[in-house]
Formats: sequence, structure tokens, C-alpha cells
Amino acid sequence: TGGWEDAYWGNFTYASDGDRPIVVSYASSPPVEVYFAEEPFDTAPTGVVVSEGSCFRQVEFAGILAGTENRDLAEQWIDFMLGV
Repeated sequence: TGGWEDAYWGNFTYASDGDRPIVVSYASSPPVEVYFAEEPFDTAPTGVVVSEGSCFRQVEFAGILAGTENRDLAEQWIDFMLGV
């Protein structure tokens, strides 16, 4: 697919009329599905497969734009992110 959005909303059987019963997504997807559901769920409609050696590495980035008017606040945010 072209990316996560295409896979989740276009091919994944839970989220679309797709024909793929599994999708690579964040481990937080099930609780997010419950939190943002239009109709309340007691349990998440999807699950997470977690076993030793089965995790995908997700690398994300944060930065400060040159010329920002909020440099101090941006630095505080980066410091917070690095401390998590």
C-alpha cells in the first residue's frame, strides 16, 4: 500500500471493506478506537499481537523550525519529549 492510512482505512477488514484481517499499527490503536468510537464499546474491536521479537521499530522525529517566534516553548517541548 501507499502507507498506513491506505492499509488501515482501505485494506483492513475492521476499518473498511478490505480483505486484510491484520494491519501493522501502533499498540495504542485498540484503546484509541474505544476512546474515539461514535458508539461506545466495552472492549476494543481490535487487538494487539505482542510476542518477543515481534515488534516493529517506529522512529519518529521532532524539531524546531528556524525563525520560530516561540523558541523557548519549542525547546521545552523537545526537552519533554527527550525525557519521556
